[in-house]
Amino acid sequence: MAIKNIFRATVQIVGSKPQDLGMWDAFQGGDYDTTETKYTPGDGEQRVYVGLRTTGNVTLDADYQLGIHDVLLRQVGTEVKANEDLRGQPVKVVVLERGADGNYQQNRNPYPGVIKQIVPPDGDSNDAGTIAKIQMVVSVGKPTTVGQ
Repeated sequence: MAIKNIFRATVQIVGSKPQDLGMWDAFQGGDYDTTETKYTPGDGEQRVYVGLRTTGNVTLDADYQLGIHDVLLRQVGTEVKANEDLRGQPVKVVVLERGADGNYQQNRNPYPGVIKQIVPPDGDSNDAGTIAKIQMVVSVGKPTTVGQ
């Protein structure tokens, strides 16, 4: 049995400009699936054909930290050159599991993909008790660029 708090994830930009995007407290998705076709020919027996293997997108969440996430947010947006914007950058998401010794080790194969979405934290100057969160969605698959 395992509880959810033994897991964390890291995100690294891979390629010509590697960059560590830090530790992320929560993640979901990355489910391993296949497409299926169900067919019932004239004999009345339903048959299942399994096709393309797919892996779902990974959504990561973290408590917003000045000095880490504000730097990340300055790398997205309309004022950033398209080739320097984090969106569309190839990344690797590594899920870590805390062992009995308290150290983290890789839990499964990394998820390669591209940054699809970054959701900045919401703000409310009247709310002093809610922790601000930042979110990132990684589209999982072989990273490619338009025209390849």
